[in-house]
Amino acid sequence: MIADDQTLVRETLADMIGAIGPYRIVLCTGETNRLLAAAERDAPSIAIIDARMPEAMHAVRHMSLHCRDTRLILLDEFPAEANLWGGLDGTFGYVTKCDSSAQFAAVLARVAAGERILPAEWQRVIHTADDKESAIAFDSGQPSPALLTARELEVLARLSEGLSVRACAARLGISTNTVDNHKARIMQKLRIHKTVELARFAIRHGLVADC
Repeated sequence: MIADDQTLVRETLADMIGAIGPYRIVLCTGETNRLLAAAERDAPSIAIIDARMPEAMHAVRHMSLHCRDTRLILLDEFPAEANLWGGLDGTFGYVTKCDSSAQFAAVLARVAAGERILPAEWQRVIHTADDKESAIAFDSGQPSPALLTARELEVLARLSEGLSVRACAARLGISTNTVDNHKARIMQKLRIHKTVELARFAIRHGLVADC
């Protein structure tokens, strides 16, 4: 399955993968909700997800938790400054759109063979066995997005985009009290005490664009 919100990119990937084989593409979509719905019906062996498309973080975390036999390959615009994905069990490969088609094909083949091809610095991330909802931070002790649940990351991203608590609640379909509670937990986990610092954290870690 391929999920990328850029039509040309996902169609080019599909053509390239079909040419190098032996792979069968069962879904090529620009929407994470279509990916998740299809994966829950019939989990693919491999899913390639654009790491910067809307709700990508949620999709990766959800599939890591609920599609345990699926190996995820993250396709990113540029190398992530901090680990957002490497602590998740389903993440097997990571490539950027700056890599060559040969590099992508090599990663795909190795992931298909069961190898985990991730940046070396990601190996320092520890994923707790009894709490698959939340990966702990780097052993350096610095706050990391991996400390947050999928919903907390969504709330952080929306607030960092400048949405009010009320607008964030409407966007996510939850109550304002729930947003306030998530915000409080986020600030506690990240040891951040000002809203503006939350936005800077989100930008620094690639959760939102620096406008």
